[in-house]
Amino acid sequence: MSSRGGGHALRLGILGAARSAPMIIVKPIKRNPDLAEKIEVVAVASRDSTKAAEFAKEYGIPRSYGGYAELLADPGIDAVYISLPNAFHCEWTVRALQAGKHVLCGKPISCNAREALVMQRAAEDSGKVCLEAFHALRHPMCQRVRELIQEGKIGTVKSVDVKYMVNLSQYDDRVRSKMHSPTPMVEDYRMRSDMGGGVTMDLGCYCVAIIHAVAGEDPSYTRVVNARAVRWKADQDIDAAMTCEMVLPSGAKANFECSFVSQTYSQPIHLTIEGTLGDLRVEGVFSSHKSNKITLEQWDDAGIISSECVDSPHDSNTKDSFYYQLLDFCEEVDLQAQACSPGLPWSYTKHAANTPGGSVKNMALLDDIYRAAGLQPRPSKSSPPPPYDRIGLISLSKL
Repeated sequence: MSSRGGGHALRLGILGAARSAPMIIVKPIKRNPDLAEKIEVVAVASRDSTKAAEFAKEYGIPRSYGGYAELLADPGIDAVYISLPNAFHCEWTVRALQAGKHVLCGKPISCNAREALVMQRAAEDSGKVCLEAFHALRHPMCQRVRELIQEGKIGTVKSVDVKYMVNLSQYDDRVRSKMHSPTPMVEDYRMRSDMGGGVTMDLGCYCVAIIHAVAGEDPSYTRVVNARAVRWKADQDIDAAMTCEMVLPSGAKANFECSFVSQTYSQPIHLTIEGTLGDLRVEGVFSSHKSNKITLEQWDDAGIISSECVDSPHDSNTKDSFYYQLLDFCEEVDLQAQACSPGLPWSYTKHAANTPGGSVKNMALLDDIYRAAGLQPRPSKSSPPPPYDRIGLISLSKL
């Protein structure tokens, strides 16, 4: 692996000892020897040194730090995963890039489009990879759905609908049981406007990204027709549920519905694509292969003529969407190093829509959705370091 020197695996540090980090980073590496050859977790940082040390001990991570800057100063780290509340994604992604680290940033990449633009500029200036952790887009099922559409299996796309419904308390119970933690969440940042919270920032951003990925359309030219938010009783600036109607550049309709206050916990995501010659229904976007299902129905004037189920091309239950996300991240790092073009944009090869530029477009659309729902886009809480604290201060038009 010439991109990292000496043939060693990509050395990853985790910024933020979040409860989701083991599922997203640590466990996929431990479960898959082929991935472990490419990437290893060597450090974790938290503002609480005790928490960082306990996290490192539990998951077998060699080093821990009681501050994010200390981890970034470690010369034995090649890349970082940003596992912080949304409000701090921009600042610490920029600091990591300036420190010479590649970045895999938790979704959504930022609080708003201006911050995403700042991160794009910093990535280009540093010549380092910066990817938004939309693990669903890395799943082979997402690729397979796009292939079926490109092959004309359902004709021209008429509509794309995504539903992601969660009961937050039930969700937290499930996560705590998996993490063997008896402690309920307190002051969940997902429900705090000053932390960049809201259901559209957590679940809705997945819906928007999946719609554009499978349809193969540019979010820059997607028009928000209508958006309706259910506001969180404890914070009226927070959306607890969101329903949105959009029109894609092709003229196809796109709709999504997401909720933190659904009556039931609904997982996986449900995706339906209607075409002029058939429909695609998708379940299990995040899961291992046995629970994934693509149902294709085709018809002519006489009605339905065929129906089939297509399994995603996994070869093991251990290879979930987080596995593919890390695998693609490693490959991007290698390919970027081979390009030898620091300071200039480069072509991302793995899922080209999920690039810093694509993230700017997605965030601009999320900003539009909030405005259409009568809410303000999520405000910036912290500033990136100079010179990036001045980028994008003028009003951002539709990107």
